[in-house]
Parts: sequence; structure tokens; C-alpha cells
Amino acid sequence: MTMPEQASVPDGPGEGEPPEGTSQVVKKPRKAMFSASRRLPTLSAECAARQGGIASLAFECLGGREAAIRFLNEPHANLGGRPLDLAIADAQGFTRVAEVMRAFAIEPTAAR
Repeated sequence: MTMPEQASVPDGPGEGEPPEGTSQVVKKPRKAMFSASRRLPTLSAECAARQGGIASLAFECLGGREAAIRFLNEPHANLGGRPLDLAIADAQGFTRVAEVMRAFAIEPTAAR
């Protein structure tokens, strides 16, 4: 079964003419709606693991979701930055943030 040919409308001056040696009009592809330039950089596997670990520990130590989100996302004077950013950056940052959270823990947690 053959598909009927669709008429093509030229996109601009000089366009719409078939390429040499062909009898069809070639349409330019549309630009992707979500181009690569709009995407945020993705975390490496190690950074994602630290992010998940520090979020879980914050939830456990600080008594719930709201307190954990607030602590991780607000700059902390003793740490010199946002705890989530520091914990994701490297293992030393993760350890520093975890120590501060354990010091403020609502109920002491067992050593990890």
C-alpha cells in the first residue's frame, strides 16, 4: 500500500525546490521543543548517591521532610554554604554536613 504524497509549502525564498536529482521537496526538520541547551546538567552517579544519602539522613536526624528540606537548602553559617551543595560536591563535604546534622538530631542516631 502506498501513501499519498503530501504537498509541501516552501519555508522561505529559494526554498521548496527539490534537491538536484530528486523530484520531491525536502522539508527542513523542526527544531526540537526541548533542546539540549535547555536541559540542566545531570548529576554523576556518585553525586546522586550522596544527594540521596544526605537527604535520607536529614529526614531521619531532623524529624521530618520540612525540617530536612529547610536545613539542606538554606545557607549554613558553620558550613559556609548550602548543606546540600556541600554534601553533593565530595565525600568530605558529605561527612561535614552529616556531622552537623547529627549534632542537631532530634533523637540521637546510631553511628554509621
